[in-house]
Amino acid sequence: MIPEYADDLDFENRLPYGQAPIMTNSVKRFQACMQFIMQSREQTGYATMGIVTGDAGLGKTIAFRRTCRTSSPAPIAASLPV
Repeated sequence: MIPEYADDLDFENRLPYGQAPIMTNSVKRFQACMQFIMQSREQTGYATMGIVTGDAGLGKTIAFRRTCRTSSPAPIAASLPV
């Protein structure tokens, strides 16, 4: 039986309320990579895709969520390319 508060048990993919992410070298490298990906279209005119891999529990989701919260929104194309 799954408890009714099962959504509150998702401790692996988020930090406790009020705790800031620890800025490890891996988190800094992730942010630098994301910044490169976000700026690549402006510099080259082409879109870039990035893939993040790693063992479970390394903090990929937490680093990604922090990067999304601290970066400015990217422009979204309103139509598909022709």
